[in-house]
Amino acid sequence: MDTNLQLILPTLLLPLGLSALWQCVAPRRPVLWWVLPMAWLPAYLWILGGALPLWPGEAIHWLWPLLLVSVVLAAGLSRSAPRLSLPAQMALLAAALVLIAWPVLRYEPGPALVAELLMLLGAGSGLLVLAARQRVSSPALLLALCSGGLALVTALGGSLLVGQLAAALAALLGAGALAELRGHGQIPARQLLPLWQLYLALLLIARLYAGIPLPSTLLLLVAPLLGGWLRRWPGLAAAGLGSAAALAWLLVSSDGSGYY
Repeated sequence: MDTNLQLILPTLLLPLGLSALWQCVAPRRPVLWWVLPMAWLPAYLWILGGALPLWPGEAIHWLWPLLLVSVVLAAGLSRSAPRLSLPAQMALLAAALVLIAWPVLRYEPGPALVAELLMLLGAGSGLLVLAARQRVSSPALLLALCSGGLALVTALGGSLLVGQLAAALAALLGAGALAELRGHGQIPARQLLPLWQLYLALLLIARLYAGIPLPSTLLLLVAPLLGGWLRRWPGLAAAGLGSAAALAWLLVSSDGSGYY
């Protein structure tokens, strides 16, 4: 198979196809909202080579347990104990960040790394709060825009693998983003909580193991916060500018040292 096709199939075509299929079914069966987050897993497995890592040995291997637990929490707690749903998602985010960063925390601990983790946790928690309270306008379009920016920054920063995973996340939201652009309804923001968890986890992996610059990381962290806090077009414009600025900073400062 052609190399370009090997990249495009799992990264774009498969998630886009699953996104379109879900968009055709979801309006009539809203109970199937959880299928969209789980539809990222086929692309994830394909990109990793088809083998599900039952015991995480690398940072990217924590992504599928994070997604699965987040979907379970969103589905279970939102019905049985809705007031616990958001704190549980925030606790899950904190645990995921520590697990992903553990190899670095273990061998190279330092106040700078702890400060970065706390910033990511604080901003990520704010983003989860905005999504859970349905404050985000055009949530699928916003997440697709931010994930696309992360994919470009990470791939150009030295990690094609993590860039592919972020691009698959953006493509998975393609049909929902198109529906929002056309004014044909939107996916409730709280249903995308598991995918926001993925975005934040991929951002941390890109920072720690692909070596994207700290300013680019902060811009990719602030972009969805601004997009969620501002309404509709101003928010989307702010998120797009933040992602573009992150890419510009990378291109100006990059030395090609990414290795993950």
